[in-house]
Amino acid sequence: MKITRSNNIYRYISEHRKYFFCVIVLYATAFALALFLPQAFTFFNAPLSEIGEKIAPLSNVDFAFYILYNNLSNSLMTIISGLFFGIVPLVNSFLNGAIFGYVSASTYNFTASFSRTFFSFAPHAIFELPATFLSLGLGFKFGFRFVRNYIEFYKNDSRMKIFGILLFLLSLIMVSYLFYLSNLRFISSFQLSFYSLLMFIPLFILFIFNPRIAKIQKKGFYNELRYAVVVFLTVILPLFVIGAIIEGIVFSMTRA
Repeated sequence: MKITRSNNIYRYISEHRKYFFCVIVLYATAFALALFLPQAFTFFNAPLSEIGEKIAPLSNVDFAFYILYNNLSNSLMTIISGLFFGIVPLVNSFLNGAIFGYVSASTYNFTASFSRTFFSFAPHAIFELPATFLSLGLGFKFGFRFVRNYIEFYKNDSRMKIFGILLFLLSLIMVSYLFYLSNLRFISSFQLSFYSLLMFIPLFILFIFNPRIAKIQKKGFYNELRYAVVVFLTVILPLFVIGAIIEGIVFSMTRA
């Protein structure tokens, strides 16, 4: 199927909505937890303080470009890191939702006003959230296909199927813990990447380099990559640009 019209992109997203629904539910769950139990997420204070120090001296225009660069780079990394069996996008779904919930709770505690809190985020969030969900969903689908193909191939072999599922879940738990340690600043970004890659090695051996299913895993891979590129350029990028412009305007109003 050629990607030549916007309805093809919409059809692609609609046909694979279960992946986008999964990351949205995970994001929303984390958002609600951090919003109503902010005391459990105070470990976000360190990274948020670092971001605050970076943006404090920025002009309104520089701030908008900073937000755009940050959103686009995170979006690209989320989609690319999805190659690692969709694990990183799942972790990022929870972390991003929790951060948004924690910041929202902190803003409400500071302003004591629901309307001020809502309008601090709503104007740009209506553009940035769909772009974020698309990035997370694309990344998740991009890599989880390897897990899905493995399970389908070994559907009649309970031992191999259960072993693969358990290995995937173990890797998901370990990588989540590494991200948690990174937010606490107990490990560096380099250490996070290095240790995470070590976690993925057994999955690569079992799911991709397994000669019995190598051909199956290659099938449709480049078509998935093509869709991801097109959705990023035609949908995600414009949404983030609009969101950054609006966020820059909101930022200038808060300084006035």
